Amino acid sequence: MSFLLSFEHLPDEILIHICQYLHGADILFSFYNLNTRLNTTITGFYRYVNLTAVSYKQFEYAVRDVLPYTGSLVRSFILNGNWETIISKELSSILFISHISKLFPRIEKLVIKWFQSDKLLSFIDTLQNLPELVELDIRFLKGDTIDSLLENIFSANNHRLSIISFDYESVDLNLSDKENSISYTNIEQLTVNLTLSKYILSLFHLIPNVSRLYLSIDELSNDTKCKSIISHLPSLIHLIDFQLRTVNLFWTFEDISQLLKSMPLLQKLTLDLRTDDKRLVCKEDLCTILPNSLIQMSYFIRLYFSKTEPKIEIENLFSSPYSPVVSMLDSPRHRFIIYTIPCNSYAVILPATISKQMLAGWDYMDQTKDLHICDITSIMEILLILQHFRRLKVLTIDAKDRLQILTSSSSSSINLKLPFLKQIEVSGILDFSPILQVAPNVDYIIIYFDCLKLLFENELTFRLLQTKIIRINIIDWVDLDSDLLEQIAQLTSLCHIVITLKDPNLIIDDFVLKILSFWKDKSRLSIDIKGTLTVETRTDLRQWLFKHSHIKSDDSFSVEFPRKSLRRRFKTGKTRRKTKKSSHLARTLITPKQQHSTKLHDSNDVKPIVSKPAYPQSASQKSSSDHTYHLIPSISTEKKMKLFPDTTKMTLPSIVINKPLSTITRFTKKSSVFPVIQEPQQSPEKKKKKGKRIAPWMIVLCSILSCLLVTGIILAIVIPLITKQNETIQISTNSSSTTIPACTAASHTPCSTIILQDINSGLSSTSWTYISCCYIAPTISQSTIEFIIQADSGNWLIDDVSATQGHGELISNGGFEYGITNWTFIVYPNATSTTNVDSVSNNHRTGFAYLYGSSTNAPDYVKQTFSFISGQNILIGFWESYMTSLGGGFGTIELTVTLT
Repeated sequence: MSFLLSFEHLPDEILIHICQYLHGADILFSFYNLNTRLNTTITGFYRYVNLTAVSYKQFEYAVRDVLPYTGSLVRSFILNGNWETIISKELSSILFISHISKLFPRIEKLVIKWFQSDKLLSFIDTLQNLPELVELDIRFLKGDTIDSLLENIFSANNHRLSIISFDYESVDLNLSDKENSISYTNIEQLTVNLTLSKYILSLFHLIPNVSRLYLSIDELSNDTKCKSIISHLPSLIHLIDFQLRTVNLFWTFEDISQLLKSMPLLQKLTLDLRTDDKRLVCKEDLCTILPNSLIQMSYFIRLYFSKTEPKIEIENLFSSPYSPVVSMLDSPRHRFIIYTIPCNSYAVILPATISKQMLAGWDYMDQTKDLHICDITSIMEILLILQHFRRLKVLTIDAKDRLQILTSSSSSSINLKLPFLKQIEVSGILDFSPILQVAPNVDYIIIYFDCLKLLFENELTFRLLQTKIIRINIIDWVDLDSDLLEQIAQLTSLCHIVITLKDPNLIIDDFVLKILSFWKDKSRLSIDIKGTLTVETRTDLRQWLFKHSHIKSDDSFSVEFPRKSLRRRFKTGKTRRKTKKSSHLARTLITPKQQHSTKLHDSNDVKPIVSKPAYPQSASQKSSSDHTYHLIPSISTEKKMKLFPDTTKMTLPSIVINKPLSTITRFTKKSSVFPVIQEPQQSPEKKKKKGKRIAPWMIVLCSILSCLLVTGIILAIVIPLITKQNETIQISTNSSSTTIPACTAASHTPCSTIILQDINSGLSSTSWTYISCCYIAPTISQSTIEFIIQADSGNWLIDDVSATQGHGELISNGGFEYGITNWTFIVYPNATSTTNVDSVSNNHRTGFAYLYGSSTNAPDYVKQTFSFISGQNILIGFWESYMTSLGGGFGTIELTVTLT
């Protein structure tokens, strides 16, 4: 007898658990439209769609064959502006040309990345008639400042947007400083970077109903006179959370006082600024200007002092009304760096001179994600500072002398961990291999030419970079004939290269061809070079590339560059082409289908921009013709094959595919991806043994033993049932006198399916809040409590989860002292999750641990199923708190607690 063990025999819970380990694009590419059951099972993964950093095959399939039929289910989508230059016209028309309301009619949050400001201005006009779109998250916005851009964004989607954020990497924006009677009452939360402080007045007039405002100003000024423009600010009566970050602008006590007068109901204040006014770091003085409604204040202040002032006397004045204060002396700059703990600043700039002055531990700096260390004179200074920042995502290192070579020394005594670090930027020549060894997720480095040569001299460091680096930006390249290019070509994961020549007048024609020759077999690559082209090349760059490189005229290829300048930057990206390949090209290029996009820009650009395209992978798959398959063309394929026949392209509820999953697969050459398990056939000898006669005494003995075994089983079942029945009778008899209900409808709010739903509300205090309800006489005997957590700009704290019935506790490990034991932890593939059990910091309410919930782009799910006696009330309760970070951007802040 044989049976077939197939993937589709697994229950839905196991399938969902498997999907949690996959990227969202992998799920759509692998399981969508295989059969009706799987389409229903993976419905939750349609809600948060992230198609960045995926292969072109997956990208193309998702955009063309999935999103048009599941778009009504999508709630969050990330749109990359660089896609438009490298994808086919068909895909571009779906994502960029047609109104997004047709593709995602129920979208709630849209993330826009790598747009030029003029392109964003035109794209914003397409955001119309989306009734549920309330949040716009803009990242890496580049290009020239357009005065009308911010107001156009405020009015987008028919004035429905309420949450708008720009990240720190986006350009600073201008506003008209003329009086304007128009206001945008729809804006409730805003994170924005302004060029000048004078625009604060215009901004306050435009957003009268804002409740959270995170403001960054990049103005450079040493003027300490009171800013007259601030004294005429309108009152923001709805504002409860205000953050101000001005790294290069001096502020006085009077400035801050005038600013706070316009915020009468403010509850939370965070300041990151520089000053020479000691009153801004004195508790007694601050209390005279703070609103009475304020419940939390934190600051990160650079206080400058005169050379003649005694440092000790100044330091004794530092204090804050709400939190402890730490001060560090930066002698070379004649200033103190003063901050409250815990530090709530998202981005921090520190000089290397304070490396030995920081407090022990790291939890008080866990809100900082972006760190800039300047004036470095040794590698040890970097490591001493980094040990306090374990949740960093971006690190910038700036050497004091950029020509001095700094080598690493022994650092065994430093406990360094950087699990979340993704990007490192280095200015200078230094060996930062100790950082790379403790940062497993670094995939983007910005580095000088000489520094990269130093790193590559160490074979261990080179091997470390070989498999992890995806993007690299090389500054001050000095030798066009250097063998460093050949070493870079050995970085197997590299997809994006930016090279800026030290001498921008160098002719880069041969250099471009050399780079293309090294990567002609690379399936995914973006190249960006800043230099000068010859007259012949720039006259017709397209034909020149056809003539001198492996790129052929039948490739889909486009060129854009400003003709007014001779200095250019070259960028090329490979995607899929729609025409048949020659046999020669099939041997030299990994992918059978390509599309090339080339852009040339003026070399006077301050900083090259790295694009983030999606490209094809090289894997070619074949399928058997006996069944229905999702076909993927191999290199020898001469025509494009459809993944599905036209009859399967219908709305989601109508999809019906009768073939079992075992015979519908994209990933195998066999007719089934699942092994056929057969029972082993008995040998003739064993069959012969079965035919022998058995002695009568053996039969009698077996019968007796069988009777005893059956009797034992019956007693084992019956006795506990009788005991349980007696206990039940005893309990019901004495319930009126001995049973004490855990809660009543009169003493507590009755529980519903949703115990708590806090989405973008005012919960932003570090104080703990107790939430409870009474589960009235449940008719079932088992329930599940689930915490749905998302925090794009901070983190949720959960502790002491409890469910009591009578005097008994039903929740196991409710205080998380045993880690995640007894809890089920689910991370969506599109989420960037740092949710964990924190037993190191002192942020817990009781015990020594709590649940630290932080997930961006999509929520995390933490749940536990517990059993109870039906018919008796249950008291459900837990403690929660929310902590945000300076400049982290608003995004989505959600804590939903359900009982099912």
